[in-house]
Amino acid sequence: EEEGCSSSDGKALATEPLALSPERWWDELCHRVPVVYSSEPQQVGLLPLPSGATANELGSQASFRVRVMPVLPPLPAAMGAALAAHSLSVLAGNPVVPSPRAVPSMSAGFQTRLYRAFLKRELKEKQRPASEVPLTYHEVALVVNDIFRSRSALSGTRLLDPTRPVFCLCRFDERCPADVSNVLFVTVKEAARHEREGIEALPSDLRRHVERTIEEGLAGRPCSLLEEARRRGREGASTS
Repeated sequence: EEEGCSSSDGKALATEPLALSPERWWDELCHRVPVVYSSEPQQVGLLPLPSGATANELGSQASFRVRVMPVLPPLPAAMGAALAAHSLSVLAGNPVVPSPRAVPSMSAGFQTRLYRAFLKRELKEKQRPASEVPLTYHEVALVVNDIFRSRSALSGTRLLDPTRPVFCLCRFDERCPADVSNVLFVTVKEAARHEREGIEALPSDLRRHVERTIEEGLAGRPCSLLEEARRRGREGASTS
């Protein structure tokens, strides 16, 4: 992701207003085509039409107007940089790690609520020492966006699901510290059940899926010596 631009396949554009128009020509493509689009929510409305002009005169296709935003030049530059980086990686035969995340950005308010609720439950309600809760505020966005892509780790329920589920953070394995590799993004109901039944109650295929998702989400991210020591300790606990 580069300056608010995401590189992904065309299916990720399901929330883009223009992509929802009847002229969905990309649905007929038989191959996945990498695209670059801005994941920043629209905050500026359309400029007023010039005197005597109609909307159809200002666009190259239906439902599209040229006069969309008064400040546009930075977007092509950012998108060009994202395309160039992706193309060079493909031509060099190197995997794009970490892979682009086609997810909406998380608001600072929601991130703060998730973090505070998690700390309250861990430190006050469960009386855990602070040394066992090393997750930082900034790592909350990493867990939600990069690892689980704004979906429940256990059910796949989307953050923006029409049923408006309430989400929270919880430990994956209660025996291990709550670092970035041991925290799940789940609904409140799923968290209560997981904390009550434990990691052993998860089906083996679901447990492997969550472990693989965490590993892939953290791929390419530098790991500190402290995190590496905690990871080895967690692996030792799981085998004992």
